[in-house]
Amino acid sequence: MKSYLVLIYFVFAGMSPALADDENKRDRILSYFEVNGVLESIDKQMSAMRAQSKRQFAGLPDELWTDGRLDQLFEDYRTNLIEAYIDVADENLSDEELDWLIDFMDTEQGQKMFALNQRVRPFYDEAANAVYIPFMEAMNALLMEYVQ
Repeated sequence: MKSYLVLIYFVFAGMSPALADDENKRDRILSYFEVNGVLESIDKQMSAMRAQSKRQFAGLPDELWTDGRLDQLFEDYRTNLIEAYIDVADENLSDEELDWLIDFMDTEQGQKMFALNQRVRPFYDEAANAVYIPFMEAMNALLMEYVQ
């Protein structure tokens, strides 16, 4: 019995630093997403998707917009998208690269680059929406053929 307790202790003690390191890296990735505008871009994308849905499905019952299920669907999508982005960053950025990027954002050049990206990003978002909206309209029209 005593040997099992020792084994359990070492298993958990050995796992704890790795789990803490993973959580630390995840938090650092989220910090990086915050300072480089990824989270803001996702939120703008979500707003555009909601607006497009309201336009596209304006004739559907009000309950769709008020019962909370659609809001939960959008929130789940946002969470899943952020988690997918975190996985991409985790797999493709070393700890050193992530630290460098975060540190860089604190420099004058990093702030200048961020400001330039922020200035240009709305135009990218606008272009993305211009492409996304007709896509969604075409997709929804196709789907509606199967619904009716």
